[in-house]
Amino acid sequence: MSKTVDILVIKTGGLRGYVQALPAMKAVRAAHRSARITVLTSSELVGLANDTPYIDDVEVIGDVADGRETARVGAEIKKAKFERVYDFDRNPASEKIFQASKLFGPSWIGGGKGMKYCFPDHDAKGMHPTDVALQQLKVAGLTPSVEPIPDVSWAATSRRNAPSLKPEFFGLTTPFVLLAPGSGGDSDAPRWPTARFAGLAARLAANGVAVAIVSDPEDRAEARDVSSAFPGAKDLTSRADVTQVAALATHAGGALGHFDSGVVHLIAAGGATTLSIAPSAEAGDLLGPRGRSVITVNAPDPTRTTVEYAAQMFAMFAHVGSLEALAAHD
Repeated sequence: MSKTVDILVIKTGGLRGYVQALPAMKAVRAAHRSARITVLTSSELVGLANDTPYIDDVEVIGDVADGRETARVGAEIKKAKFERVYDFDRNPASEKIFQASKLFGPSWIGGGKGMKYCFPDHDAKGMHPTDVALQQLKVAGLTPSVEPIPDVSWAATSRRNAPSLKPEFFGLTTPFVLLAPGSGGDSDAPRWPTARFAGLAARLAANGVAVAIVSDPEDRAEARDVSSAFPGAKDLTSRADVTQVAALATHAGGALGHFDSGVVHLIAAGGATTLSIAPSAEAGDLLGPRGRSVITVNAPDPTRTTVEYAAQMFAMFAHVGSLEALAAHD
């Protein structure tokens, strides 16, 4: 780690958590305009972290379950002489890193006991993760003026506005929608069947709407099941990286997926009208995606949510042109 860096942000784990922490990262950038800010993250998020405009440098942590790795990172943090560490992970691994670095180390902001600025878990209970991260900053004396809504609209013009960020690069023409059949891999909430995703894709395509299938890295099997059932959909699971999906979301007319899927959070942050399937309104509010246009589809038993109903929701809310025929399609 470079000694010139003086602010560290910790955000490892999955895509969902990274997206949820983006407003807080933006607030950290605003509070430390002249600092170099490093994010410590996992290998799967390196690409997105490198493209995030609030970050100057990216460091990768290995297996967070390995005590030797957390000890190594803690020692590196002390060596780099950071002024502050913003721990947005708030988990046992990041607390182990704190313990390894706390002696003569930087000021920590997080949820762990002994941290200089602590917003404890019992106070964070019942709060959306985005709000928890922003509240941590207030405890540390910052006054975040950012909205508590993740925003990845910057992805569309990142990488010097590369052609690979445009829908045309993937053979997509407007209107198009993004379907994300996976779950993010860490939830046992019931799922909308892949056959229904394929049925919706077929109905959209029959009405002139292009369909692209996207997923979290660990959910590619479900996504490929959908594209196999309806080959007319474009399977982007291995073609588009996270930043490219975020860029596509800024152009998409609509999207549908599960409330706990990281890629659904990413798409919502890109500005696409996002239909988020959740087992309850409460689950959608507490853990679901935030964006400019997010509609929670309450589905305690998703198998009872029909293709017809999903098509009607698209007809009512998605910006994909005139879809009167979609809702009535046989």
